[in-house]
Amino acid sequence: MTTTTLAERGIAIADRTMFELLRSECVRDDSDGLVLGLTDEDCNRVRTLAEASDAVQEALGWLQERGYARLETDGAGEHAVILRRPGDDN
Repeated sequence: MTTTTLAERGIAIADRTMFELLRSECVRDDSDGLVLGLTDEDCNRVRTLAEASDAVQEALGWLQERGYARLETDGAGEHAVILRRPGDDN
């Protein structure tokens, strides 16, 4: 494998890992699992990203930079919105 191939593979693994962390740590707010309520270290729902666990903050930050998610706010507080899943071609 070339260095470029290894780097691309490493980033793809990181994308999937961060996505799975959000799916497992956050609360589903819709039936498709595309809107996720944020949680703290004890898996309690929180209203803001600042209150969320460090792992959730890092995962969402990574996925935002990679174009997979964004942070939105509504009457219930802030939540993660999944724009696309790692591995999607769109």
